[in-house]
Amino acid sequence: MPVTVYLTQIEGRFHAKYQKPDGKWTTKSLATKKKAKTKIELGKFAEKLALIQSQPPEKRIERTMRQLIADFTHFIKDNRSEGWAGIQRIYLKRMLEFFGQDTPIGDITTKRIEEYASWRRAAVRGTTTNKELSTIRTMFDKAVDWKFIDVSPARNVKELPDDSAIHDRYLKVNEFETLLMKAIEHRNSGLPVIGLVFQDFPEFISVGVHTGLRLTEMLMLEFHDIDFDNEILSVKKKPHLRFFVKNYQERHIKLNSDALVALLSMQQNRCATADFVFHVSDGSNWKPHVRAVQRQFADLVKAAGLYHPEESKNVTIHTLRHTFGSWLALKGVPLRRIQYLMGHNSITTTERYAHLVEEEAYEDTRALEKMSSPFLLGSLLGRLDQDLVTCYAERGTRTPTPLRALEPESSASANSAISAKVIKSMFFD
Repeated sequence: MPVTVYLTQIEGRFHAKYQKPDGKWTTKSLATKKKAKTKIELGKFAEKLALIQSQPPEKRIERTMRQLIADFTHFIKDNRSEGWAGIQRIYLKRMLEFFGQDTPIGDITTKRIEEYASWRRAAVRGTTTNKELSTIRTMFDKAVDWKFIDVSPARNVKELPDDSAIHDRYLKVNEFETLLMKAIEHRNSGLPVIGLVFQDFPEFISVGVHTGLRLTEMLMLEFHDIDFDNEILSVKKKPHLRFFVKNYQERHIKLNSDALVALLSMQQNRCATADFVFHVSDGSNWKPHVRAVQRQFADLVKAAGLYHPEESKNVTIHTLRHTFGSWLALKGVPLRRIQYLMGHNSITTTERYAHLVEEEAYEDTRALEKMSSPFLLGSLLGRLDQDLVTCYAERGTRTPTPLRALEPESSASANSAISAKVIKSMFFD
């Protein structure tokens, strides 16, 4: 069977260009820069390619969607974290419902997958649909690896626009103190403990805000992850517990005094039969009871007066982690360092905190006000239009004042007072 092979040159080396069974063109290096040797190697490659293409195709047993999903489920169970695999199983169940259990995987087309995306988009956000599309791509890529099909039908399916809600809620200092005091008050109330009650919220809140650990990372935290001598906490995978760090971004966090005190407090109440920092009375971890922890935290938030009916403005356990990132940004820590400390796979995720840095930068220019001449500032204000000054003040940047030429002393004091007010409102309002 004749084959068509072209000769091409890439970065000085000669390559053979040919067409694969799926119709796509590709190249193969001939490992030479010499023209004389190139013709010989090209001929050898053409003969080898013709031999391969003349072979009868392997007989395949047509697999159904049910069989492929079963194979893929076993794969993710053995190679992914339990939490991630659990989410994928939910996605796969929906796919089975849509595509049909007995549908041959060879009948699944790009158009059919796009129809699935439209079907899901009617029920959930585009961002959630994109996660399910990612699962479909991975599953069909594995089907190609397993030689079930030649080409993945999901390879050209495009993602939907990102319509995720931005949760930028973080705790101000006074809110953090209020929540912490309410947690201490609740634990010291003397009320009888009935059933599964999470008693360690004071330490839990402090560790969350001062280390940025995710909920699962805190629930799976063990004392051997903490180097108390060097004050370092390590976030690492634990295959024996079926715990894998999200994005596989293991990291080491230097403990500040607040986090250290909270962890030392937990060490005093350490269970003799287990190593978990936060544990149930029998020493087991709270991960199987994560919903109970979330519900009790929600009750604590309401008791502290921090509940908000709007999801993006409400305080949740994840708000503790977001507070960690936000406070670091407000203190001027570079985004790359925040990315490492929070275990973000991409700097794009960390850039959500950039607006806080920008807000701080806006206030940095106020430092120059003390350097300018108060007399000059007062003279300039006297030249401005009354409506313009009033409009500027109504935007909240300045306190509304009648238009007048300021005295040198009052100008400097006014600027200082305004700056102090703005800075205080950023942290305490």
